Amino acid sequence: MTHLEFYEELLGLPGLKINAIEQFPRKIILHCETQVGNGICPQCGEPTGIVNQYDSRRVRDLDISGKEVWLHLRTRQFVCHVCNRCFNESPEWIMPGKSYTKRQAKWVFEMCAKQPFTEVGALLNMCHRTVERLFYEQAVQQIDLPARYAKVRKMGIDEIANRKGKNDYVCVLTDLERGTQLDVLKDRKKETLRAHFQALGEGFCEQLEVVSCDIWRTYIHVAKECFPNAEVVIDRFHVVKALNGVLDDIRKGLRREFKDAPCFKGIKWKLFKRPEKCDRAELDLL
Repeated sequence: MTHLEFYEELLGLPGLKINAIEQFPRKIILHCETQVGNGICPQCGEPTGIVNQYDSRRVRDLDISGKEVWLHLRTRQFVCHVCNRCFNESPEWIMPGKSYTKRQAKWVFEMCAKQPFTEVGALLNMCHRTVERLFYEQAVQQIDLPARYAKVRKMGIDEIANRKGKNDYVCVLTDLERGTQLDVLKDRKKETLRAHFQALGEGFCEQLEVVSCDIWRTYIHVAKECFPNAEVVIDRFHVVKALNGVLDDIRKGLRREFKDAPCFKGIKWKLFKRPEKCDRAELDLL
């Protein structure tokens, strides 16, 4: 087996023939072409082998050993002998009209599930706007919304930062009973949430029993408007955070009033600690 055949087998892309390889510190360029015999006319569906001209196309594939893999693909433009239409060949493993393969798009989509778009873009050397657009395109293609929401009875609404420190948030919907992520919406605006829930249908809106969210008024108002049978509750994290804030304000006031009292010194984190996590000395101090 030659090294070119090795790369062809490693990539496993149907009909791909590699002619040459260039390796750089952060990139591998594969000069290649397709071996598919005929093209199928998209207008009349007739096969044709008449080539009008050749062109080149750069396509990003999955990384190998931390290096970007780029396919410099020699493509053919066919002419249909029936309707006389010209069209370019497009292998089924390339995203239509894009400069990356389908499996590369799937990998980017999966990475976005746990990281902001900016971090994914930095890791893959892609513009974060491209990553964001790719994510939402893949979400539309891969998610069967009615089936995904069919069994949801208790839903959580929250947000995560898309870009840290930029006041740029995306809205995250979760199934609280199953602990699974349902959707990531592009922002947390009222019109975005309302349109999404209305698109799911009246049946979904009526089946919800509980909606848990933070104290963001938009979430509360949309939940009351869209889910007539659901109880809207503030999630435990934000309730505890508010209580801890009040408790700390009282501690600071006592510390200022009784500056020499040793019992108010160094107790901040002990006040927030769960009782079962405290040792005997900490409990005696409290």
